[in-house]
Amino acid sequence: MQQKNYRVRPAGAGLNWFKDASDLLKNNMARWNFVILIYLVFALFSIQQPLILVLFLLLNPIMWSGFFLAGLASSQKMDWNPTILFSAIKTHLKPLLILGFMVLIIKLILGNSLHEHLATFMDMDAFQNAMEKVNKTGDKTALLNYFSKPGLLEELLFSFALFMLISLPITMATWFAPLLIFQRNYPIGQALKESFQACSANFFAFFIYGIIMLVCVFMIIISFYIAILFLGPLIFATIYTSFMDIWPEDVVENENPDSTLIL
Repeated sequence: MQQKNYRVRPAGAGLNWFKDASDLLKNNMARWNFVILIYLVFALFSIQQPLILVLFLLLNPIMWSGFFLAGLASSQKMDWNPTILFSAIKTHLKPLLILGFMVLIIKLILGNSLHEHLATFMDMDAFQNAMEKVNKTGDKTALLNYFSKPGLLEELLFSFALFMLISLPITMATWFAPLLIFQRNYPIGQALKESFQACSANFFAFFIYGIIMLVCVFMIIISFYIAILFLGPLIFATIYTSFMDIWPEDVVENENPDSTLIL
């Protein structure tokens, strides 16, 4: 039987990842908000510009590794600055870019498939016109009338639920993959495989984790995004705490120690 390199944690671990993340934020809240601001601004611009979207998806594994380093620096009470978000470029640029490119291709295929599927039961031109009216005038009447067609909203929700279900294995395979490449120098294939296996084995912990994540997102939305100043850092810090809980024996070992933390 093949030996597992990861731990299987109880369901309560999903809550503990948030508790441990809160400890990382002590005296580091400003730093965490700064790196999250960079990440979210990058993400928002990527929605509007296709070329920026491509760049964002390519660099996302690098930034994911940067959040891990921020957690590591915070746990060791070391000084660090927002450039830590891109620190993995110094040591693991090629494999992380390849991973980002793979994810980009997969998401383009899935996105195109979803668009083609929606076009089978939606009048995309009418939908776009309704959205343009909302953007220009703020009047949502045209959009509400569009979705008032019998069965349209139900079919749309079913399509998105199916899309999320299909995307779930991809999310599981890529959740820890950047950290395994950066932190353990795993080949890309092994990182994707082990990330998927670890997420599958820790299904109940991630189920609790996902529920708490949804509650945090809901609180951010109803607070008109003010709560993101507190909950944003908490969410992103769990990238470090969840990884270290599932791979507790992992130790930072880079060839160039100066590239690990930005002091």
